Amino acid sequence: MTVVVKIHEAAMAEYEAWMAWHSQPPTGSRELAKLLKDELFAELVRTEGKPVGVKWVELGPLSHYKWRFSADTWVRFVLHDQPRRLLRPASRKVVITSISDSADG
Repeated sequence: MTVVVKIHEAAMAEYEAWMAWHSQPPTGSRELAKLLKDELFAELVRTEGKPVGVKWVELGPLSHYKWRFSADTWVRFVLHDQPRRLLRPASRKVVITSISDSADG
């Protein structure tokens, strides 16, 4: 299965703020922010959107997955599956809808 991770347009400001926060000295840097982003995306791809510790939050049409990526990062996302077609393999899109520093974010 092909897995692609995307940031939803509504979460882009949170994502950019998260990257900026991890880029700030004295504890952060551009390299650290890139490393964290790469690891976040890689783990979601590797696990096909079902990393260890992920929780399903049932809220009707607003249902989503919530996952604690690190001590200070919670990620909320949804999965969109495309079934296998004649010449196309099955695929899954992991769409990040929120990145925050708390489980309530």
